[in-house]
Amino acid sequence: PKNFGTGELGRRIVEAMGELEEARCRVFVLASDTPGYFIAHWSLREIVQGQAAPNPPAEDALRTRNPGVFEAVAGHPMISIAVNNGQAWGGGAELSWACDLRVAAESATYGQPEVPLGIIPGAGGTTRLAHLIGPARCLEMILDGRPISAQRALEMGAVNRVVPDDRARDEAIEWATHIAGWPGAALNAAKR
Repeated sequence: PKNFGTGELGRRIVEAMGELEEARCRVFVLASDTPGYFIAHWSLREIVQGQAAPNPPAEDALRTRNPGVFEAVAGHPMISIAVNNGQAWGGGAELSWACDLRVAAESATYGQPEVPLGIIPGAGGTTRLAHLIGPARCLEMILDGRPISAQRALEMGAVNRVVPDDRARDEAIEWATHIAGWPGAALNAAKR
């Protein structure tokens, strides 16, 4: 009900991107149908591989987060627009950072709460976020651990637009439609 990220979700996103590529799409919108949640955060159960492994090796913990989806979204030639309709924390925020553009509903929040949990962001929170907002602000977000509002994310440069809650998806689709009208070669070159 809170739309946690899972390896299965990651695989489905990558499969959907493959279908969009076959259809020769130039832009895609990544959104949630779960009211109030883009992706609440990545499933902690998957991160720590269940209660039976109190201290899993770091590489195993990272593998369960399915970094392939984050890399697939960030590295794909299609332009990607994330729409946060509520909570995007941890892996949810990091999936948003992997997208090229971000639209946030006014009530949306972003957070990197990993440090208070005894781990660090492992899917772009220390890298992509730093490229978006700079290393000092990125470190502030990571070390503080508390979520920020959509307006604060806009001020920091983490999102491109903040819109009324009931318009977030429509605004992203309109923006995607506008961008998709440009020549594909120019879009690919601009993204590279």
